[in-house]
Amino acid sequence: MPMTVEQLAAEATHLPPSAQAELVEKILSNFDAALDPELEERWAAESAHRFEELQTGRVEGIPADDVLAEGRRIAGR
Repeated sequence: MPMTVEQLAAEATHLPPSAQAELVEKILSNFDAALDPELEERWAAESAHRFEELQTGRVEGIPADDVLAEGRRIAGR
């Protein structure tokens, strides 16, 4: 009988951090391969559009520290 996601996650916590990172990379690479090519193209176009808006000053970026602090505030931490 195959392991459940919970069992796999529990086993993964026993791995050294470098092995956990390698496992995550392998899982994500399999996930990325399953994505719809059209969806990937649309995300690439959206990313390019957002980058261009930042570069031209049409939108202003928010520092990561501010975003994370707001997320912690919302989560009540």
